[in-house]
Amino acid sequence: MWGVRQGDPISPKLFTAAIEEIFKKYELSNGINIDGEILTSLRFADDVALLTESTPLMEEQLNTLYIKSKEVGLKMHKGKTKFMTNYENDDTIQIENASIEKVQKYKYLGKSTCMKDLTKEEVDIRIRAGWSCFGRNREIFLDKNMPLSLKKQVYDQCILPTMTYGCQTWSFTKIIGNKLKVAQRAMKRKNFRN
Repeated sequence: MWGVRQGDPISPKLFTAAIEEIFKKYELSNGINIDGEILTSLRFADDVALLTESTPLMEEQLNTLYIKSKEVGLKMHKGKTKFMTNYENDDTIQIENASIEKVQKYKYLGKSTCMKDLTKEEVDIRIRAGWSCFGRNREIFLDKNMPLSLKKQVYDQCILPTMTYGCQTWSFTKIIGNKLKVAQRAMKRKNFRN
């Protein structure tokens, strides 16, 4: 069978077309109510998160999605598929006799998702990512001949977005704000000295 390889420019377009066709044919009937709207899934490229009111409904929807995906030549990676609930129980989910792992938290689009507030941990991760980005741009920041305006532009366009990725979902407190300010000041001291 002919196909495209990962990295081929047409791959993401074909995958998106195939996954959208599956979701058009198989309308998810159950989800969670958010402001009067029923949210059944979150989809970005090959990252799909299904939302249901119960574990049996999740198992049913995952199995149907698994079958529909096979029909168009896609394969669900059962090892990477996880489920999470907002209550303590011993529920299990099976897809084709394979158990799906139950987790307390997972990463979706680079952000940890959990039933408890993980803002402190998430901010620590984002600050470390900011410092890593700062390190990758060290040559620009330490160059005494580089104009200060260019250093500021690199900082604003590379480091700040890295540090604040996902901040719309943070429970922002004074402590969190101070943590970010301390990191920002330290970076600016190293960045803007000539």
